[in-house]
Amino acid sequence: KHNGVVPIVDLGRVYALQGRLEAVNTRARLEAAGQAGVLSTSGARDLLDAYDLIAETRLLHQARQIKRGEAPDNYMELAELSDFERSHLRNAFVVVKSLQSAVGHGKGAVG
Repeated sequence: KHNGVVPIVDLGRVYALQGRLEAVNTRARLEAAGQAGVLSTSGARDLLDAYDLIAETRLLHQARQIKRGEAPDNYMELAELSDFERSHLRNAFVVVKSLQSAVGHGKGAVG
């Protein structure tokens, strides 16, 4: 959660502030940023896809824990994931890292 969803939430907030956007949740902020040109359309789409993939993976992990009678948490062992899932998550984190880097270098519309 802290290495996946939270950075995307933070990016959504940064783009909303940069664009003076009124959207109040992460999905709406990223969509508005893409529409307003604060973030490129492809960058917004990629970030939303990364957000969805990371959140879905986390929820599936928690559902498996509940089925096993365990308390759900946000800490996934990479061994739990298939090669396919790890590859897609790696790509999602690359998207997040590249957009964080672009924000850090003062580039608004990237991607």
